[in-house]
Amino acid sequence: SLQLFGFLQTAQGFGPVLGGIALAPLVIGLVAAALPSARLFGRTPAHQLIVGGLGLMLLAMLLTALAVLWLGAGTPYLIFAACLLLFGAGYTLANTAWETLYMGSVPAGLAGLSAAISSAAGQ
Repeated sequence: SLQLFGFLQTAQGFGPVLGGIALAPLVIGLVAAALPSARLFGRTPAHQLIVGGLGLMLLAMLLTALAVLWLGAGTPYLIFAACLLLFGAGYTLANTAWETLYMGSVPAGLAGLSAAISSAAGQ
């Protein structure tokens, strides 16, 4: 999202505040997918959710890249917004399953340490 923020500022003329606000669809996708991800986790194997989420993220990145290649700097913001929404949803889907699997495989005595390492690795 940092590269997209820079693109929105330099190529599309968004200011710093508007550029930040323009990334809101990413957060909306993250939040909107949380409940469906949790529901799906109970009914779908975790590896399928992880692959599906990563697939959505890949699709979002490919669509963004193709839009910029075809349309250049004048790519309409709504295309970016849709791709950000899709990316955020994919991330939540994959991350929910991954974190649940990861934390479930750690011995109880190491759960705190493991959560810290997982959090630091995500930074």
